Amino acid sequence: PPPSMPDTDDYCMIPKSRFFAACQNDRLRICPDAHSVEQVMRQFAAERELVSEHCLKAMHHLSECLYGPQLLIPMEIASFLLLATASMVLMCTLLRCCCRYVCSSSSRSSHSEHSSSGEVDDVNEDDEAPATPLAVGAKRDETPRSEPEPEDELPSYNEVVEGAVVSARS
Repeated sequence: PPPSMPDTDDYCMIPKSRFFAACQNDRLRICPDAHSVEQVMRQFAAERELVSEHCLKAMHHLSECLYGPQLLIPMEIASFLLLATASMVLMCTLLRCCCRYVCSSSSRSSHSEHSSSGEVDDVNEDDEAPATPLAVGAKRDETPRSEPEPEDELPSYNEVVEGAVVSARS
């Protein structure tokens, strides 16, 4: 369920009591049968020239409280936080992109310097070509992986434990 609206009676209690105190005489003179604040304010707005100046000021402060932006301030704070978060994400993304560009261009320039000097580059098996993204809807070929060669296999747990000797601590 959505959060309930704050009760404006509690929020505007002080301006309402000031309005009733400042406008007591005007209310008895202009609209003695009005029972709610809204009725009194509507009557005062219709007959503005008959209302005293201090009552008009109190009515203005009460109307600002009743019809003012009570929930606007938290929403403004939330929107600024959201904007700041989005800006930081964008800035970090741009910074990361720039760093990748600088690092890749510096590695290319050092790689081209080595190859232009006439030296033969040793290509390690660990060096892989950069991966290119697949097109949308394309699927990667599922090629079965070959079993590792016997010289690359690691020993099993039992083989390691068989040759192990526990030494006594001195």
